[in-house]
Amino acid sequence: MSCPKRSTYISDPFSASELESLRESALQEIEYCFGSAQVKGNQDILRLRRKTDNQELITIPKDVNICVLKKELANQVFNPSEHGRYYFQSNKIILNPEKWCKKTVIHECLHSVSIFSHPCNSRFFKKTLSFSEGATEFLTGLLLFGNHYDCYKNWIKKRYKVCGLSYKHDVKIIFAFCGCVDPQVLIDLYLGNRTNVFPTAWTCFTEDIIQHTQSNFKDILDEGLRVGLINAFGFECERQFQRKFRDLKRTLDFSLL
Repeated sequence: MSCPKRSTYISDPFSASELESLRESALQEIEYCFGSAQVKGNQDILRLRRKTDNQELITIPKDVNICVLKKELANQVFNPSEHGRYYFQSNKIILNPEKWCKKTVIHECLHSVSIFSHPCNSRFFKKTLSFSEGATEFLTGLLLFGNHYDCYKNWIKKRYKVCGLSYKHDVKIIFAFCGCVDPQVLIDLYLGNRTNVFPTAWTCFTEDIIQHTQSNFKDILDEGLRVGLINAFGFECERQFQRKFRDLKRTLDFSLL
């Protein structure tokens, strides 16, 4: 079942100028909601390869920032559950036809301004992926809650597959954290407001948590890179914030933030 609002947001076929306008609009909303947001990737060509044998399928040129793949190509590139993908190396968003909507564009544009997508942090990409996806989807929900409430209600209830909540386990941890600490602390880390160098930014993030909560919150980065950053972070949040953190994880109600 498809969201009835999707047809008011997406035309078919999609012109390059329409897609670029959607991307620019999403970036403007991100900047309005969360502050100065600079795209982190370097504009370059992207060579898309088949997911099974890595055979080259198509080259996306430098001057294209966002595109919808043809269905036959998408089936060879995307996993069945994927709606879109951001390539930080070339600063490009690709969308899965018939599986994307407003939420997808916002989510992928958030990736493009994230510290996790800065080229200098490429060696941390895989080890921070769950935290990055949880934070990205959380901020997507926060923006939908503030700017597109009907979309937020469909997103949080997972009413439609094309625009429902993704990475729920990771989002619940980030949401509960932001219910215990000012969400701006997360935003400063995510956008690289202190520094774009990830380990240094994480140290600043930990110091900000301590300052805001007057706690002895541990810097769990080394442990997190070994065992999984989002889970190590969640364990430390539960140790520090205890029942409040556990209760917030169960609610996932953005009106409480």
